[in-house]
Amino acid sequence: MTLIFSERLKEPESAKGVRIAPALTTPVTIRVKKNRILVNFPESLAESQTYLITVTRNIQDEHGNRLDRTYQVALSTGTEVSQGRINGTVYSEKEGSSTVYLYRAGNSELDSLFAQEPDYYVETDDSGRYTFSYLDPGPYQVIALRGGTPPAPVVPSRMPYGVHWQGPISVSRNDTVRHVNAKLFKEVPPFRVVSAGMETSRRGTVRFTNPVDLSAQQDFVIELVNLDDSTKIEPGLLFQYHDGGREILFHAEGLEEGKGYLLSVSGLQDSTGEIVSEFARKLVVPQRDTLAPVVVIPGKDKPVRIDPGIDPVHVQFDEPVQVENLQEAVAVMDTSQTRLKSTVHWVNSARLLVVPEEGWRPDQTYDIILLGHMIRSLQGAGMEDSTVHFEIKVNEEIASGGLYGSVMGEFIENSVVTVSATENLSNSYSVSVNSEGGFSFSTLPALFWILTAYQDRDGNGRYTYGQAIPFQPSEPFLVFSDTIEVRANWDVEGVVLEYPEQPGALPR
Repeated sequence: MTLIFSERLKEPESAKGVRIAPALTTPVTIRVKKNRILVNFPESLAESQTYLITVTRNIQDEHGNRLDRTYQVALSTGTEVSQGRINGTVYSEKEGSSTVYLYRAGNSELDSLFAQEPDYYVETDDSGRYTFSYLDPGPYQVIALRGGTPPAPVVPSRMPYGVHWQGPISVSRNDTVRHVNAKLFKEVPPFRVVSAGMETSRRGTVRFTNPVDLSAQQDFVIELVNLDDSTKIEPGLLFQYHDGGREILFHAEGLEEGKGYLLSVSGLQDSTGEIVSEFARKLVVPQRDTLAPVVVIPGKDKPVRIDPGIDPVHVQFDEPVQVENLQEAVAVMDTSQTRLKSTVHWVNSARLLVVPEEGWRPDQTYDIILLGHMIRSLQGAGMEDSTVHFEIKVNEEIASGGLYGSVMGEFIENSVVTVSATENLSNSYSVSVNSEGGFSFSTLPALFWILTAYQDRDGNGRYTYGQAIPFQPSEPFLVFSDTIEVRANWDVEGVVLEYPEQPGALPR
């Protein structure tokens, strides 16, 4: 068989861009000659078998340009070439192509299928689209991934991957199964403590594998037990520098320097609801007293960006502090260096909230000043700087508009619609659809938005990606094909989000 290209090919690298499936016991000879690839099959081939020749994007012309997409051609040793097809789209927050593995499901257990090499695999184009063509009738299973060296088996703990919401998928001889889509994600590792230690004679840190939001916790225990007399000491203050971060700091009074304590952690939950593995470790309290308090948030190197309004700025210290006169010690100044009336209050003894009484005005610059000589640690150590300045830049006012529409298809029940700003995907809002599939966002900032929806089958309020091993399907989802512009004081109505038709599936 001869494959002819529009450009002269790079030799011999392009020969590696052609593969044959199903695999042959006798190797195929592949040669590159100018703008052609010659594929020589062995004489003995299986009877009534369709062989798929995949031309991958690894093929390059003599200037190093890759092929625009993956191509597939077929030949058959029987009377006809099978015409079964599977296509879909792989969605990822990162740009670039992904790999899609296709397995003949047969009688294999889905829980072990992905631990094997795939029967077929293709690369998506840069938009995430892929197609498997010339498939024999039967059940198949699909998984999308990034990383590794195809066709090496999937290693779920090490690579982003995505599964479909059906499995396995039934393909007939001449049909095309469309919209076998997947979202890539990275598996959340088991929730456990990575490290723990004392930084001073009163302050320690516990670090975790996964993000944990201290404000969302309920029944949990962090305590220290004196190894000499079994006295229990619970920290008087637990805090985080960043909500949803991977560490919790604690401050405990009454620890004896040089003594050993058993630190135990239990009952904490990560963002997915997984309970931390119980942890206990011996710590020795250092003979090092608390140092001068330091502000860790905001940072001193660049201005703090904030939207107009009354949301406060957080001022986070690295340990509990005491302030002689809070209203005097913390000042908010405008550009003329006029001190503004402000609201300043404690979240806890290591975090302050600061906001002008008039709120942050659009497109203005402010200065938060801390008088260091009035702020001390609980042991009386003052801040090193007599004054600490933080620049606050307020964004321009963004007007708002409305967005209204409906969701259609067989997965309407318990569906959730999410809009994400194109300029910053973390700027997002979600609403549940009503009984008729309708959704509404009455006050969205006037920006361009990406619309997605998913069926919250497990009712946990977030999208469930599924799992490769053991296999668990994802939740059905859709991605609206166009971005939507929301204009100031204007409603966008009649937007219709439609789930793709459910592909053929076999019961597990």
